Amino acid sequence: MSENRMKQRLIKLTEDRRVMIPRSINARMNPTVLECDEQTHTLLIAFPTAEWMSNPMGIIHGGILSTAADISMGTLCFYLAAENLCPTGSLSINYLRPGVIGPRLICRAHSDFFGRTVLHTSCEAWMEDAPDKLVFTATGVFVNVRREVVDR
Repeated sequence: MSENRMKQRLIKLTEDRRVMIPRSINARMNPTVLECDEQTHTLLIAFPTAEWMSNPMGIIHGGILSTAADISMGTLCFYLAAENLCPTGSLSINYLRPGVIGPRLICRAHSDFFGRTVLHTSCEAWMEDAPDKLVFTATGVFVNVRREVVDR
């Protein structure tokens, strides 16, 4: 499958989720697929930032950052697992610097390993206006409930 086909499938997935459950956190986060690479199992997603995402200090709430990591890695896993749902088994995040309201949050998710049952992923994020300054790194384990994978 070409990168263009992968990107089309992932764009459709994010749009379908917004329509199916319009008040869900996934819809409210409003992810946009920017790039993907089927050979390296990498996905780049942008999230707009808004005041509702802020904590009392005026920066992006840590829970919102972990949600962005979860959505990014989970979206990649969904694609790699033959478009089966893959609930999060575990998620670990390291906050490196504050995420600010205004510029988009950019997340790069990567599949480190995917098997029939579990998929191991990693993610790093930065603000769009500061690509050299990571906001967080994360790792996740996702469970392929149908145990199907596509030879990618």
